[in-house]
Amino acid sequence: MPYETVNEYEIEYSSARLPESEHWAAMVAIYGPSPSPMHRNCIFPPQRVSIDTVARYSDPADRSVR
Repeated sequence: MPYETVNEYEIEYSSARLPESEHWAAMVAIYGPSPSPMHRNCIFPPQRVSIDTVARYSDPADRSVR
């Protein structure tokens, strides 16, 4: 999954298949600093970026997040 780092935060971009549909939705999650390098501290759980935007494939959904 693509991600970028802004200061100490990690922003993760992903896509999720919509239930009972062939379409995909763009998702974003934000992780903060963690005392353990093995675990990430999720401060903003994965959520859909835009209710109105859907894609036919997962790759375009990932790109639409940015």
